[in-house]
Amino acid sequence: MRHAEEPVTLIIGASGQGIGPAVAERLAHDGHRLFLVGRSATALEALAERVKDVAPSVWLHPGDATKPRIIRHVVDDVLLHYGRLDNLVYTPSASSFGPFLEESPKDLEEHLKVSVEAPWLWMQTAIPQMLASNGGRLIFMNATAGKRGFADMAAFSAAKHALHGLVEAVAREHRRAGIQPVSLILDGMLDHAGMRERFPDKEDWSDTISMEAVAGAVSYLCRQDVRGMSHELWLTPSNERW
Repeated sequence: MRHAEEPVTLIIGASGQGIGPAVAERLAHDGHRLFLVGRSATALEALAERVKDVAPSVWLHPGDATKPRIIRHVVDDVLLHYGRLDNLVYTPSASSFGPFLEESPKDLEEHLKVSVEAPWLWMQTAIPQMLASNGGRLIFMNATAGKRGFADMAAFSAAKHALHGLVEAVAREHRRAGIQPVSLILDGMLDHAGMRERFPDKEDWSDTISMEAVAGAVSYLCRQDVRGMSHELWLTPSNERW
């Protein structure tokens, strides 16, 4: 994009077991200057230790990425340390599922907070800074449930549909200024340590999406030229029913 050398990338949700750390490791190898946000300071420090020899620089900010105060402080810190923000990658997602009649308003509230309210606030806080430096990308993890509803996933589907609409609306409003909000649609089960712990009896993981594939897609999106920008990208395992 505008900043070909050592882009500045903010990764939200980098202290988990799945997408955030995988993206951080891939972008570190791509030469990105990283700013990592997550709930666990210990996990962030361990991740920074893994990438310190390949990433030009790494800064950490432990905290709850859905809190408005944290969001403002993080963006201010990115600008303080790096002077600009080129890419924002948002990975958090609520994970409660169940029959619709058994879901509570609190379940819906949690999904909306993580998948709609927080992305809204991150974009409103980051986009003005990106406009000041001639553009930037905002990449949000979404799911097939953001395109069609699924049984036993009513709250999840509702929130992911809302996220997709939010990203598309902001893209239509700001794309001519070089702002590229993107929905990365993960059409399948993910393969990472947390999922393997959750499904210990599953033997064949070939029908899942690897973290390397997700990180590779983010890497690709971060290299796109403004003359050919994606606003939606699907990842589907080859043997997934599509």
